[in-house]
Amino acid sequence: MDHLIPLSLGGSNSIRNLWPQSYHTTPWNAHVKDVLEVRLHNLVCNGKVDLQTAQHEIATDWIKAYQKYIAESPPAFGPSSSNRELIPASPDLFR
Repeated sequence: MDHLIPLSLGGSNSIRNLWPQSYHTTPWNAHVKDVLEVRLHNLVCNGKVDLQTAQHEIATDWIKAYQKYIAESPPAFGPSSSNRELIPASPDLFR
């Protein structure tokens, strides 16, 4: 189970905000969405994206939001990859 709007962006533990999402599907999976969640959290905290926009974009089409804020597609990885390998090396991720 995953939060549609993550807690870090003001989401709740309500059943309406929970949905099934696999860590094993490729290329779009929970690991990739986790990277987007960190990116949006940092953008909101730095005043570069307002909270309502971040919530709306991740809730309506998180893949499109990933493509807007991170990259067109997630990096390729193999079955032994860890979540850390999905986090881009760009220092902009944490700004």
